[in-house]
Amino acid sequence: MIINAEVTIYNRKVNPDTRKVEYFGHVSPCHYYCENKVITGDKGDGGLKHADVFKIRIPAEYLDGYVVPDEYAKLPYSPEMTAWTVEKEDLFILGVYDLKINGIGDLQKTHRPYGMVDNYGDNRKGFIPHIRFGGCK
Repeated sequence: MIINAEVTIYNRKVNPDTRKVEYFGHVSPCHYYCENKVITGDKGDGGLKHADVFKIRIPAEYLDGYVVPDEYAKLPYSPEMTAWTVEKEDLFILGVYDLKINGIGDLQKTHRPYGMVDNYGDNRKGFIPHIRFGGCK
């Protein structure tokens, strides 16, 4: 698999003291692909609609500290989370970022490709073991 980028994935965890969602970033080399989708609107919507659809694959050799989403949910909260995962509604941004974010609005300000994970697959048993995820803005 060709590695052509790095991605920062932001996982969510609820702080039990404040009861607020906090995001923890993890940087990983990846194969990144972006496709611009265009559709025509219905009569009421009118015009064209478009969105960047991101497809990201992280090879198995870069999965140090990775846990499956169900196991990540069971981990206790820690201000220094080292484990990471990929699951729906996580956030990602192309490149290496050490940002403390509160949500997707913070990623918008960077003017870099970013999005929210809306699909995920664990393909570590195949010919080229990897996890893959995708999403759009």
